[in-house]
Parts: sequence; structure tokens; C-alpha cells
Amino acid sequence: MGGLARRATFFQYNVKDQPRILVAGAFEFSARAGQMPAPGTLAALAEAYDFMNYDIALLAEEEQRMLDRVNVTPPKAWKTATQAPFRTVETPGGTVGFLSFPALPAGTDMPDALLVEEVTRAVAKVKPTVDLLVALSPWGGYGEKAYLDQSPDAVPHILLGSGRGMSFVKRFSSGGRVLWSRPYPRGKTVTRFTLKAWPEGDNFEWSDEMISSAAELLNDAVQENPHVRGIFDKADTK
Repeated sequence: MGGLARRATFFQYNVKDQPRILVAGAFEFSARAGQMPAPGTLAALAEAYDFMNYDIALLAEEEQRMLDRVNVTPPKAWKTATQAPFRTVETPGGTVGFLSFPALPAGTDMPDALLVEEVTRAVAKVKPTVDLLVALSPWGGYGEKAYLDQSPDAVPHILLGSGRGMSFVKRFSSGGRVLWSRPYPRGKTVTRFTLKAWPEGDNFEWSDEMISSAAELLNDAVQENPHVRGIFDKADTK
């Protein structure tokens, strides 16, 4: 779990932008613990994520069931789409909203028309109430692409994807109205966005001048946070 220990160090010393919001997508637990994890592994992950003090995090429904089976409580920022479909964070510059997409139907990897319509209605309802709307998706790369390719009438300003599929820092999709980002595997990078101008107007489209982005590499040059490293060294992972 050295990658998480390095991530904690990166947050401690490199993420000093103010205001800043730390966000995690779905599958942070299952991607590291596997499908049949030891209770000690899940408890250690929960403790490490709690130490890193995320502001917003999406917990996949299957991850919640996995944690429930071993009586591990996730950190307070980790909520499923059912528990907290919409949350907000206030900043000096404006209000940022976070809309969690519901899980895909079991056995599917693409959203059907009814699910896209449900999400579109949700976006249309909450988007006018915030200055920036960020969607958190557990749909995987192909499901998210299928959604964006339909170019719904109401879309979030930013879509942070998770699950299987391609990885990239930034793409402008749905006619430039959505900034779409997907994480690199194994937690070896942190994606950073710096907002330079807030979205405005019904006909808003992104440009590179409005937001900068980077994939920060968590390699051996980033020291492991001793507290997080110690959590896993002491954990019963058998």
C-alpha cells in the first residue's frame, strides 16, 4: 500500500492551493483490497483514507456491501449515490456541487435510455443551484462515453469517471460542455485541476484557458507518509 502512503505525503506537502477540494471516485476500496479482502485490510484502508481527510468521495454500492459484511465504517466523506446523491462544498469563489451517478443495472456496462433520462433530470435540477457541477460516475469508461456521446440537454460541467476503461487527464466532450477525466490505474498518480474561470451561461463551453490540469506521479521520489505506512504494517491482512 505504498502508493497510498505516498498519496498522503503528496496531499500534505504538495496540495496547498486554497481553496482546494480533495475528491475520490468509486472503487478506491475494492481496487486495492480485491474481491475477497481480509477485514483487517478494509479497516486499514478506511483508517488511511480518513487520515487523508478527503472532502468528497463516491463509494460504490458493492463496496458498501463489502464493508458492511465485516462491520467496517468508511470515512465520513465516503457515501454511495443512494446515501448522498448530491452534496455541495462552499468556496470563497462559489459553490461546487457533486452529483453521484447511480450504479448501472447488474450485469450491464452501458446506461440505458431510462438511466440517462434519470441522470439528465437530476443534472437539470441541481445545476442551477451551484456555480460548478461535478459528477462522480462508477460506470466505467465505455459507459461514460456512451452517455456523453448522447449529448443530453443537461450535463455536468465536469465528469470524474471511475471503473474499468481508458485513462486520461482531460477531454472536452458533449460539444465542449463537459470536462471528462478518468484516473490512471493502481493509484500511481493524482489528477489535479486548477480552475481559472467559473462556468457562466446556458451556452457555456470549456477552453484550455479556463482550467489547467496535470497528472502528478507518485513515484519513489515521493516519500511514504510514516503514519499511513504504519497503518498497513500493523494491519492483519490475512
